[in-house]
Amino acid sequence: MDRTPLKLTARGFLLYWLPAMAWAGLIFFLSSESEPPQPGTLSNIPGWSSMAHFGLYFVLGAFLFRAAREQRPGNTRDGAGWSNAIGLAFAFSVMAGALYGASDEVHQYFVPQRQTDILDWLVDIFGTAAGAIALASFELRRNKP
Repeated sequence: MDRTPLKLTARGFLLYWLPAMAWAGLIFFLSSESEPPQPGTLSNIPGWSSMAHFGLYFVLGAFLFRAAREQRPGNTRDGAGWSNAIGLAFAFSVMAGALYGASDEVHQYFVPQRQTDILDWLVDIFGTAAGAIALASFELRRNKP
């Protein structure tokens, strides 16, 4: 495995980290709203809030995985180093998504008409993990020797 230091270039930041940060910003914006926008009749479905949390964090998990995978040293797509890099990127994305979800729930505590809910946080974690798993599975299948 390549142990050269990580060099974050402007191009790497724009391509990999900026989408994850922009998506996190969207989540923050929606959490700041006392009454977030609802998609018409879909919001009448039981469990809609959990589905929305899952979907938002699914995308965040995929973005975080993509950024962590592409910006770490030794990202050649062959051998055990590749599988190890996938595992590390997955672990990073789930941990980062879980921490962001926790901070989002704390943030909602201070927003009028919103509440902190540990079940929402658990759904956020599952959504993040599912997004990272989906992208990792795609990459593993695409780069199979």
